Amino acid sequence: MSGMKIMWDVPQMPNTEDLTTFHRPIHLDRLGLRVETPSRSPLDIILSLSLFSSITVLDIYTSYLEDVPQDLATLAAHPSLSTETPYFPTWLRVSSIRFSFANYTPFWLSLMTNTASMETITDVDVACMTRVQIEALGAFLDIVGPRIRGITVDIIEWMQQWSPLNTNFDDLQAFNLPACANLTNLAIRIFITPYDSRRNADMFVAAMTLLSLTSATVWTVTLEILLDRLNEARRDFRQYLHHVRGSLTTEFTRLQSEIRRKGGVRKLCIRWGNLRRSIQLGKAAEEQLCSIARFQLSELDADQILHFASIGDQGA
Repeated sequence: MSGMKIMWDVPQMPNTEDLTTFHRPIHLDRLGLRVETPSRSPLDIILSLSLFSSITVLDIYTSYLEDVPQDLATLAAHPSLSTETPYFPTWLRVSSIRFSFANYTPFWLSLMTNTASMETITDVDVACMTRVQIEALGAFLDIVGPRIRGITVDIIEWMQQWSPLNTNFDDLQAFNLPACANLTNLAIRIFITPYDSRRNADMFVAAMTLLSLTSATVWTVTLEILLDRLNEARRDFRQYLHHVRGSLTTEFTRLQSEIRRKGGVRKLCIRWGNLRRSIQLGKAAEEQLCSIARFQLSELDADQILHFASIGDQGA
């Protein structure tokens, strides 16, 4: 089976005997679970996972769960994470995880820790906003780090909680990237705003700090840049680009130096993350942004290290 979309109403308590007898080796290439209405507990999602023995890519987005604690100590004793419950999918093997709502990152990582996924997972993309969420990811990587080949670090929500000149870059150590001793692909998701050069500088400092913490095995670095205030860009892209250019010019130059200093990186891919959703801006805007990047990253471009992902691409 290659893909599935699951929708559900208010879950009922399962017949656990039926679930345990139902378990058969069913593989799914990709499973996306999106819950945008309040849910009393994560039971419904856990039951959905119980249907499968292995999933290549598991993508979960949950905007609100009532009964999920945030602190790690309380979370460890949460009843829905009990492996003694017959419907808990201890047998599940997942290769790649994507959790895009930071509030529940610790919960979903704890759930994965209690499954057979700890023997199979190779790719991680989870959002983190607070120090607790970052530490949860760091603890997870303590266990699976040597198996991880690709990781995406989304620092957008984390950065938004800090005011310029007050960013606590020490938090970046808690991601525990050195635990990924065999990492080959590092992706970092940031945003650029046209009128806040200090914030933009902090974004790049954070990105370069994360890069410096990775092992020498990293060959590919993807920098996904989301552009802030796109509504203004649609009205007057030339003016918008004028303000963005200043930050990108300085920060791309520093990024080039960091990649040179680190060594080993054979591909830097720039992807304009949310630009591809803008019909009004489209390819012309992308080409102008790529031109700025290519000029400032000229050494990497000359060595054929610099690449760009097109608007429609999902990956590097």
